[in-house]
Amino acid sequence: MKYPVLSQLEILFHFQKYLKSWNIPVVTVGNKVDGIKYIGVDNYSAMKSLSQYVISCKPANIIYFSPIFNDNKQNFYAQKERFRGFKDSVCGEDIDWHVVNDEKILLSHIKSGTAIIASTDVYALKILFSGIAGECLVAGFDNIPSIQKYHIPLISVDSNKQKHAEAVVNYLINPHKDSDEFFSYQIIGI
Repeated sequence: MKYPVLSQLEILFHFQKYLKSWNIPVVTVGNKVDGIKYIGVDNYSAMKSLSQYVISCKPANIIYFSPIFNDNKQNFYAQKERFRGFKDSVCGEDIDWHVVNDEKILLSHIKSGTAIIASTDVYALKILFSGIAGECLVAGFDNIPSIQKYHIPLISVDSNKQKHAEAVVNYLINPHKDSDEFFSYQIIGI
């Protein structure tokens, strides 16, 4: 049996239609799907703030590292918004910057004074633990629990996950409004 090849947009359309067919309240957390309530941080603003902080540290260059862009089967909403926040921060600044989605290529852009902004903490940790980063300033996104637990020197974006969870439960119990809910965030590890 042959399956049709669908574009990312077609896949998201069918997924959105499928979720709405349940006729129950549905909410997305972390990654927005158009037409479905979203609860989480504003990925664009949070990455823009993180990038502006890194720029203020005066690195020799900045590398934006996001291997997820290699996978065309993902819902990239959060990743696209994070990249847009990064790009809007560095454009117009007098700084050398690169976008890299492969570890082997990443190594060729690292020099003394490099800062690496990874689109997730998982990617940032991968860089730190592989030894690629060396003395680079490294930043991630999401403030996963292991950063604090193991005292990992990583700059990240944090938000109150307890408030996110409470908002999700409240919405599912009483789906009173369909507008998205964005929560505050802070840059940690600085």
